[in-house]
Amino acid sequence: MDVNIPIATAVLAPDVSHASAPPLERQGSFSGPVLHSRIRGGPLMTEEAEALLRDANFPKGLKDVVGRATQVFHMRFFVLDNSGSMNAGDGSKIVGTKSRSCSRWCELGESMRFHADLLHRMGAPAEFRLLNPPRGHGLAQVIHVGNEASHDAGLTQLFSVLETSPQGRTPLAWKQNGSWARDDALTAAILHVP
Repeated sequence: MDVNIPIATAVLAPDVSHASAPPLERQGSFSGPVLHSRIRGGPLMTEEAEALLRDANFPKGLKDVVGRATQVFHMRFFVLDNSGSMNAGDGSKIVGTKSRSCSRWCELGESMRFHADLLHRMGAPAEFRLLNPPRGHGLAQVIHVGNEASHDAGLTQLFSVLETSPQGRTPLAWKQNGSWARDDALTAAILHVP
C-alpha cells in the first residue's frame, strides 16, 4: 500500500515591519473582503477573552501564549470537515469534569465554538471553510469571524452551521487541487507541503 500523503506545515510569516521594500501586491484570484481586526490597533487580549480563557481553566502561561500568537499570526484558517463521516459516534466532549461520547461533528463543533468565540472577543480575524455546502437556507460555506466587516454576524452564522447535520463526501483532494481558486496564492503563502 503506497501511503504518500502530503503533510502541511505552517510557516511563520517573516517580520516585515522593518522591510526596506514595499509589500508584494496580492496575487491570485482573491476577491473576498480584506480582513482587518474589529478592534482598533489589532487583536488583543480583551477582558472578555481573558474571562473565556479563565472559565476554561487556562493557566496564565497558556493565556499569555494565546495573546502573543494573535500578534504573530494575523489571520487564522480553519477547514471543517462536514462530510457524512462526521456523524460517526466516536467523538467525545467534556461535560463538567467527565468525558461523554458524541459524534465527531459534535466534538468538532465544541472546539470551533470555543475558538470562534475567543477570536471574536479578541478581534482576531479568522476564516472557517466547510468542505461541503451546509444544510440550511442561507448558510455560507465560508464564514469570517473576528474582523471589522463581520461584527457578530460571522459568529452567529458559524454557530448556526455547527447546528446542522454533516452530509456528503470528503472532497478534500478535490478542494486541494484548485476548486477553491482564490486559495492558490493563499495556500502557497501559508502552507509548505514537502
